[in-house]
Amino acid sequence: MSYAKIANGTVVQVLDHLEGVIHPSLHGGYTEVISSVKEGMTTQDGQSFAWPQTAAPDPVVPVAPRVLPKLVFFQRLTTAERVGIRTAGKTDPVVEDWLAMLDLIENVDLDAEDVTASLGYFVSEGLINANRVPEILA
Repeated sequence: MSYAKIANGTVVQVLDHLEGVIHPSLHGGYTEVISSVKEGMTTQDGQSFAWPQTAAPDPVVPVAPRVLPKLVFFQRLTTAERVGIRTAGKTDPVVEDWLAMLDLIENVDLDAEDVTASLGYFVSEGLINANRVPEILA
């Protein structure tokens, strides 16, 4: 047999014996329990003990990739933005490279680092307005 101190239904301390370990005036705060009771177990009645039920973790909801066909992506740009980007591609090697990369793919991943970086570059070059970026990536 062991002795358990129980606070708010949870075993907070388990001792093999009380004599010589704690003052006799504190013995009343301990309950005699079977030796398999361990700290951290819970009880409703002071007689039966169990490990607390842990809540199941929230299920991980996979985030679907935000991928658009190239045409749909370009349709998110205004005509002026598309023309400005294509015109800049004739003299700006960064824009030219971006357009060349787009020619190699069929779909645009809205979360891809190169897409967001390119849109940031277009903003810095005045090809699109900064407040348009969230709309384009929505």
